[in-house]
Amino acid sequence: MNLHDRDIIRAATKEGIAQGAHETTIQNAKNFYANGVSAEIIAKSLNMTVEQIKEIVADVAVEA
Repeated sequence: MNLHDRDIIRAATKEGIAQGAHETTIQNAKNFYANGVSAEIIAKSLNMTVEQIKEIVADVAVEA
């Protein structure tokens, strides 16, 4: 394996970890919402904006 291949693998791994963390954050927001936590508290807890939380909550309402 050459240096270029290692760089590609390292970048792909880093991207995969970031994507997984993002999906976990989204799921946590959905779980908080399902348990009656306000968008403001969720946003503050997950370091997101209230607008982002409202988008996630809207998706949850559509899924239900």
